[in-house]
Amino acid sequence: MEDLVKRLNVLQNSLIQADIPKLIQLPEIIVVGEQSSGKSSVLQSIIEREILPKGQGIVTRCPIRIRMQKSKEEREYACFEHLGSKEFTLDEVSEIIKKRTEELTEIEYVTDTEITIDLYGPNMTSLTLVDLPGIVSIASEGQPEDIVQRIEKIVRQRINSSHVLILAITPASNDSSNSKSVPMAKMADPEGIRTLGVFTKLDRIEKGCNPLEMMDKISSYFKLGYVGVVCRDQSDVISGKTFEDQFKKEAKFFSDNEEFKQNFEIFGIAALRNKLENEFRKHLEKTLPIIYKEVDTQIKEIDEHLALVGSSIPQGYNLHAYAYTSFNDIFLQFETLMDGSGVSLISEKLVGGSLFRKLIKDFHAIMKSAKASLDIEEEKFIFYIMNSGGIEGSCKIPNGLIKQLVSKNLERLKKPIFKFLNKCVENIMNFIRDFKCGLFSQYKKIQGIFNLKFEEILEKAKEKVEKKIKFLIYLEGKYIDPDMNFSNFKLNEYIEEKDTKKKGLKDVEASKGYDDLTTQVVKFYSKAKDSLDENVPKYIKFYLLDHVFKQLRNDIFTMINECSDIASLFEESPDISRKRVTLSRKKVLLQNVFKSLRMITSTYIN
Repeated sequence: MEDLVKRLNVLQNSLIQADIPKLIQLPEIIVVGEQSSGKSSVLQSIIEREILPKGQGIVTRCPIRIRMQKSKEEREYACFEHLGSKEFTLDEVSEIIKKRTEELTEIEYVTDTEITIDLYGPNMTSLTLVDLPGIVSIASEGQPEDIVQRIEKIVRQRINSSHVLILAITPASNDSSNSKSVPMAKMADPEGIRTLGVFTKLDRIEKGCNPLEMMDKISSYFKLGYVGVVCRDQSDVISGKTFEDQFKKEAKFFSDNEEFKQNFEIFGIAALRNKLENEFRKHLEKTLPIIYKEVDTQIKEIDEHLALVGSSIPQGYNLHAYAYTSFNDIFLQFETLMDGSGVSLISEKLVGGSLFRKLIKDFHAIMKSAKASLDIEEEKFIFYIMNSGGIEGSCKIPNGLIKQLVSKNLERLKKPIFKFLNKCVENIMNFIRDFKCGLFSQYKKIQGIFNLKFEEILEKAKEKVEKKIKFLIYLEGKYIDPDMNFSNFKLNEYIEEKDTKKKGLKDVEASKGYDDLTTQVVKFYSKAKDSLDENVPKYIKFYLLDHVFKQLRNDIFTMINECSDIASLFEESPDISRKRVTLSRKKVLLQNVFKSLRMITSTYIN
């Protein structure tokens, strides 16, 4: 345990020096309690040294990380992280903490910037405890009005991580259930699975009150259990009573009281110290493998960001060749995203070609539901049939009328067809706009030229495919082939319901002609509609998607070959350069942390 804690302290130091302690939350024990709850007394009793400043009001105004390390040397000494390797006696620690606190809180009354102390000695407990400012209910004179909220914010931020153990200090009294430390712990740890309770001031409970009943009111929340302690009060300190005197007094108090005899093992500073060591060890075994995986994930995320930022171009490198290679990779990515071969297995949404496939499927469904309608007035129909036959009459429906009605129905299909086209155009624009690569992130001028060229080509391609589709619709309406295969034709699948009802024509010949016309129009409409349903997506794929990417590739490569000032395209903004340096530095630091965690988990965690 001692060696494990040492290694964690070294790792914590490297995180602080690298300015990434908030990026990785290592397991630690956070001490939470109200002002004057006995929090400082508990801490000093665990350490068995008087190291914390005394005073009125809020004395602890910033987090204090106390790292106790057992040393082979007989002497005891302390080091402060902000003062380097300089050594101090334990008697000097209190004044240094006080001075450093004043420096850190010169502007803000309380701060989340911590003071880190390393305590060395042959009898030190190998534990690290983080003491937080005491929780208050109201602002006192000379304190900021929002002091309550400021302290609560510091406490919440520190105990929120699931990697942290919470040591909730609660004074034992008639009002123990109103302790503020427990509600704060519950906000971060609702089930109490990482919170250990400490009841203080058990020796000050009024006579006639049962201390166990008081503690039981809230002890069910502490899934890690609780410990009751009796610490020195101010009069003990003034009278010169040592920690050894305190422990004797504490042991006598618990042995003399019948209420505590049955559960003697959960009372006293020694019991608390042992409990902390055991629970922290179990917590490490649980959380370190999780943190190990989290760091691995963060490294992979940084790699993704670095890929988007791009690498710096080596000095003297052929920029034309670099541009050609980079754009060739981009167009290759386009192709693989469109055919599906470059899509990640962990994709959580449709990307690339699948987006267009969905549009095509939706288009097929809309086309299938589109029905024909004669939409012809009864009187006009009679006149047209009779007039077309002249004096001898006619035994068939004129082709001209069939073509007119087929064309009229096909005109109605223009709306869903061109809506489909516009969605495809919108999709390809979003595809290019959302496409991320290092070259574009790194060199905004190149991205601007690329997007401008793309938009020009897309606009022309859209105009071209619109003309092609309009001509296709026109052609389908103007050509009627009676020899087409209609063997599987079903009238009710292609006509609106209102047109399947009899028109009530009195003239028998006209009524028969209407039925024949209905059948003929719907038959030829069905063939034309099915042809459009099949061919429109082909036209869009060929003239819009395939053509745009092909033309874009040719134009970009031509631009590269003809560019006389290629260097101007690769002018990198200072922000990109700084971002690359920051990410690279962070990656190296995380890799070092990853190695340390791997060694720790493999060596110390079963």
